[in-house]
Amino acid sequence: MTVAENNSSKYVGPKLGGFGTKLSWYARQKMFDLLMALANPSARTTVLDVGVTSDRR
Repeated sequence: MTVAENNSSKYVGPKLGGFGTKLSWYARQKMFDLLMALANPSARTTVLDVGVTSDRR
């Protein structure tokens, strides 16, 4: 695991290939599928994806 100092707190990166990573990907895919179904974007649609997380381990 990677540990990076951010101010006075520590962030521990995910263990790639672990159960948490797979579960997170599945949840994100479901959210994306729902967004696409609701927004029904076309080739002319512009989407701004602002990636935000409060994930601290």
